[in-house]
Formats: sequence, structure tokens, C-alpha cells
Amino acid sequence: MTVAPSWSRPDDAVRQAQLDAMKRRATGLLALAAAVFAGASVFEAQYPWLGYVRATAEASLVGGLADWFAVTALFRHPLGLPIPHTAIVATRKERIGRILGNFVQNHFLSRDVIAANLRAVRPAERAARWLADPENSRRIARQIAAGLAKTIEALPDEEARALVHEVVSARLRATRVAPALGKTLALVLADERHQALLNEAVRLAAEAVRDNRDVIRDKVRAESPWWVQPWRACCATSGPIRIILCGRLSILPCGTSSTACSTPPTSSRRRRR
Repeated sequence: MTVAPSWSRPDDAVRQAQLDAMKRRATGLLALAAAVFAGASVFEAQYPWLGYVRATAEASLVGGLADWFAVTALFRHPLGLPIPHTAIVATRKERIGRILGNFVQNHFLSRDVIAANLRAVRPAERAARWLADPENSRRIARQIAAGLAKTIEALPDEEARALVHEVVSARLRATRVAPALGKTLALVLADERHQALLNEAVRLAAEAVRDNRDVIRDKVRAESPWWVQPWRACCATSGPIRIILCGRLSILPCGTSSTACSTPPTSSRRRRR
């Protein structure tokens, strides 16, 4: 029983059967050409027109023998005879491999050829155009997020913490913070730019207080102790702080003059009695 090698394919038996059938057919045609050539040569003297048949059979016979010899000589010695310049692949496969490797390297894998092909293909432009599509970018983001999530879930907690700590620590140690801060401060202080930044920060803070006036009032009212008398602080302050303190117990409406703060609320008078 013949055991098929481990590298064989499932259809190797079928392919081998087809190859054997093709060899038998070619051999039969070659033998037929030889028989026609012999018969035409014998009867050519009696029938001159057989000369055309003999020439055709002769050409077929010579062509078949030449093809057989050429193909056989590539891989082995024809009929087992050590004819020179035969079995080329078997005896010179290392040299043939080097020649083919040099040819591929020089004509397909050289720097100039690869650079020219990349410039013609423009992979970066095509990738950017493909990622510009929202659907494609969402698909890539989902794939990356899913892969990172699975990777993090697969790592043990201790190893994950150690890895993150090591990476972050190494990154912080490698980052030179002082030069960056120095350059940033130099740019801010140049041409009195810090004054403009400070004014803008104050303006944004004032807008934030004004836009969140009700929220600030409710927060102060909820967190101030009962013994705080915001009406006194209200009379001594002005601006956003006065708005906050006056909104503590609704002692003063916004915009009320400070003289209205001089009289304590009714609840305070009753408490003193």
C-alpha cells in the first residue's frame, strides 16, 4: 500500500492520472507518425503523391522527438544516458536560483523600482481618501477599540497595572518639562501678552459667574450654615460676591441698594427677642 506524502494535495491522484493519460496519448501519436513515415517511404516509388505524406509524417516525427528530448533534458538524462548539457535543473539548480534571485532583486525589488511604483500607486493618498469616509473611519475605530478592550481584558490586573506604571513613568522621565514650560512662559511674557491673557481669563470668569448666577445662589443657600447673616456681608460687598450673598436667603433682590441691607430680616429680630 502506497502512502501519500504529507505534502501531497487531495487532487494529486487525479492530476497524476491525467498526466499519465497525456503521456500515453503523445507516445501513441509519435508512434503513428513513425509508422506513417515508414509506410510512405516504402510506397513512395509506386505512388509519388505519398511524398507529401512522408514529409508531413517526417516533420511530425522530428518535432515530437525534439520536444521530448528538450523537456526531458531539462530535468534528467534522456534514456538514462549521460549526454552533455542534459539534466540542467538537477545539476545547476543553485546557479539557476542565484540568477533568478538577482533578476528579481534588480528588476522588481530595487529601491528605485519600489519608489517609482509607490509614487504611481500613492498608497497614503488612497488610505487617507478611504479613511475620510465616515463609515470606514467608524469601522476602523470599532475594530481598534474592540481589539484594545480584548487585549486589556486578557491581561491580569497586576501585570496591566505594572505595564501602565512602567510606560507612564518612562514617558514622564523622558519628557523634559522645564524647557517646554520656559519656552511657553517666554512666549506668553513677550510683548505683554500675559496682560491680554489675564484680561481674557477675568472676562471669561465674569461671564461664567453671570451665566450661572442662579446655580451659584442655590449652591450657597444649600451649603451655608444657619447662623450666617449674609445681609451684613451683602452690605459690605459689591459685584458678583454681593449677588451670591444676597441670594443666600433672598434678603436683597439683585440690583437693590446697600441701604436696604441695614434692616435685618424679620426672622432675625424675632430670634433676638
